[in-house]
Amino acid sequence: MESLPINLAIKRIEMHRDIHHLHEPQAIYISQSLDMAIEALKKQNPVKVTWDNNFCPICKCTIEFNHQNYCHKCGQKFDWNK
Repeated sequence: MESLPINLAIKRIEMHRDIHHLHEPQAIYISQSLDMAIEALKKQNPVKVTWDNNFCPICKCTIEFNHQNYCHKCGQKFDWNK
């Protein structure tokens, strides 16, 4: 089975969350769980960073090591390609 692109997976989870919320608004724990999954997937989409600006673009935490793959504070994935 092929993996879905991250953006498509996020859209599908959001769609299911919205449908679930309309039909079962009392089951908030499922909507909260789906929101957590969406946030985790969003962090897997790499954001561009450069050594000239050594801060995470999401949480503004200092990037401590050149070319580290993820922010040690928020977990955002980095893209060091120019």
